[in-house]
Amino acid sequence: QTPYENPLVYAVFNMDGETIYNKLSQNPQTSTVLSMMNVYCNTGMMLQAIDGDVSVAIDEISDGPSKYYITAHVKNKDFMKGAEEWGDKLGFLGIQCHQVEGDNYMLTAKNLTNYLGVRDESLYFASDYDVAKNGGKFSSLKDGASLESKAEGKLFYLSLNIDKLGESPLLKSQLVSQDQVKEILGYLDRLNVSMDKNKNAVIELTTKQKIIDILKMNMKK
Repeated sequence: QTPYENPLVYAVFNMDGETIYNKLSQNPQTSTVLSMMNVYCNTGMMLQAIDGDVSVAIDEISDGPSKYYITAHVKNKDFMKGAEEWGDKLGFLGIQCHQVEGDNYMLTAKNLTNYLGVRDESLYFASDYDVAKNGGKFSSLKDGASLESKAEGKLFYLSLNIDKLGESPLLKSQLVSQDQVKEILGYLDRLNVSMDKNKNAVIELTTKQKIIDILKMNMKK
């Protein structure tokens, strides 16, 4: 089974965590933040271990907790050493940390529950443990090509489900009096942005109907 058949947002990009960590360490402000975070968990080692594709999937955005799944390929999981002690340290920040099984942990703060761990050489953050357990695989889109295959080989890939965004309760509440914006969103289906390894960018905007039909309808108004 798949966690999100048609996520609101799906993005994939390549990341060299060690290079980013070194650059952040050279800045006094960010270096201080990293040092403070390392007191509570191995944030620096975690960032340095990321070496490959990072994917972000958001199923919905609402007034309550959002459904999301983030994963990053890691070259090692040394940052998980001593993870069983994170609970005592994070408790000072009001975050409860409990081991679910193996290298998988549940983080709870007030009414929010999230999950962090390592599975199959990937670090993950998720709002739902069942999503994390099945590896965050996605089912096919309407055209038969899965999101993963569309992102494969790309330096960067972003897919925004505009149709689903328009139906989001949170956005609807913000667009109560924005009739023109709601009308435009009603015509749109999905926005895809990608960049290949040669840094050639492609922006694709798909509509629910043929553009010529949309123009004809508006000309009659």
